[in-house]
Amino acid sequence: MTSSVTPDFPEYPEIAGQGRRLANYLIDLACVFLLAAQFGIILVLVGKESWLDDLDNPLLDRLVTVILLFFYYLFFEALFGRTVGKMVTGTTVVMEDGTRPPFSATLKRTLWRIVPFEPLSFLGSAQGWHDTKSGTMVVRIPRK
Repeated sequence: MTSSVTPDFPEYPEIAGQGRRLANYLIDLACVFLLAAQFGIILVLVGKESWLDDLDNPLLDRLVTVILLFFYYLFFEALFGRTVGKMVTGTTVVMEDGTRPPFSATLKRTLWRIVPFEPLSFLGSAQGWHDTKSGTMVVRIPRK
């Protein structure tokens, strides 16, 4: 590895395991559902609750969920290099050389998450397609 995210970043970081990655995913999913609920409350408060009836359509519901997940991951990983789930579990996203991912890698990483069977890419590996296709990895942040 060459340059690092921080001066304390190890030369060979510990890649986050499948259990930690699953925890990241579940925490992030809960955060997205909380955001969606808040959005629903706002719609009710401004008198647009009829828009929520449209979400009875499973295809539209799935589309809205994918859009929310897309912007959640893109926002947090582009700005902070980590989502709320990663903050809780002490992990972060880095490039394979240990540097902070540029926006292009974060966008590519986020787009790969949309692939319907992408979660299956974790079978047998702690890295998913969104990691390998974007040249990124999720690593544990060393404790001081």
